[in-house]
Amino acid sequence: PVEHGGFHDDQLSALQPMISGYLAENLIDDYLVWFYTPMALPLLDALSPRAVVYDCMDELAAFKNAPSQLREREAALLERADLVTTGGPRLYAAKRDRNPNVLCLPSAVDAAHYAPARASADALAVRRAVALQGRIAAPRLGFFGVIDERLDLDLVARIADADPGWQV
Repeated sequence: PVEHGGFHDDQLSALQPMISGYLAENLIDDYLVWFYTPMALPLLDALSPRAVVYDCMDELAAFKNAPSQLREREAALLERADLVTTGGPRLYAAKRDRNPNVLCLPSAVDAAHYAPARASADALAVRRAVALQGRIAAPRLGFFGVIDERLDLDLVARIADADPGWQV
C-alpha cells in the first residue's frame, strides 16, 4: 500500500510480515537470503538464513537519485554477507577488500548459443523468429542489457538517424 518504490523505508513494515508469513505458512526454516539491493537490509533483522548473498551487479550508489542510506546499508551488508558476487572487474576491485568472499562474475555472452550455425540447426526456433520478426526489414540492430538512466538515448537516436534502412 506504500507508494514509494525500491525498498523504501516506508515499505519495510509492510514487507516484513509478508516475508515472515510466507516462510511460516510454507514451513520454510532452512533458506538463504539473496540481496540485489542493500536497501532491503533491514528486512534481514527478523530472519535467520543459512547464508546471505549480496549480488552486486552495479555501483548502485552512483545511480541518479540513489537513496541517501544506500552507502551505509551496503557497508553493513558487505560485513554481513557470506558471499558477494560482483558484475565485473571494477566492482570486484571496489568490493574485494570489504568482504573475504567476493567473486567476480563479469558480463558475457554465450557466443556458441547465439551462433548462426546453432540457430539454423533449430528449425522450430527459426520459424518462431521469422513469425515474430519477419516483417521487420534487415539489418536489425538490437541491445541486450539494462535500460535505465545510464542508457545514452541521444546516442540511440543518432544511430537510428544515421541510416534510415537500419531497424533499431
